[in-house]
Amino acid sequence: TLSLLDIPGVCPEAESLFIACSSGTSRNNTWINCFDIRDFGASPPFFLQSVNFWIANAVENTLEVVVFEGTENATSGVSATVLHWESIPNPFTNGNSTHILTSPIEVTTDTVCVGIFSPDGANAGVRTAIADEPGTGTESYVLAPDCGLDDPTPVGTFDFKVDFCIEADVVPSG
Repeated sequence: TLSLLDIPGVCPEAESLFIACSSGTSRNNTWINCFDIRDFGASPPFFLQSVNFWIANAVENTLEVVVFEGTENATSGVSATVLHWESIPNPFTNGNSTHILTSPIEVTTDTVCVGIFSPDGANAGVRTAIADEPGTGTESYVLAPDCGLDDPTPVGTFDFKVDFCIEADVVPSG
């Protein structure tokens, strides 16, 4: 499991927040975590099989998983190359949800970014966990075009020291 959480599989409820942006008319939000597979003692290629995420507010809402090729570099953020996009069936409950992809996605780069998209992000935010490790805020991104965030923006830009509670389950290729 690729995770930015202090304890993989545990998004501490007591410290959880969620970040969302609403322009009043549109609430499109995408919350993204980027993972460098080398940080987990592995190397490409690998298959992404499922995504774990924690919901702050459960609503009858459409959510979608979006998988990006990875990060372009430290300054430009998430790659514009989308490897996969699919709807997640609801209903959702507050807390942990796991979505198994319709078919595993092969990733051949060192990094992969996994996001959760909501057309009503102001009401269905992905929870965050306060992180106290160096580099915090550089691996989690928010994309909200209606609020001026046209490109994935590191949450550290807003002085938030959090990571999104999104994990990716992967297996080696071959």
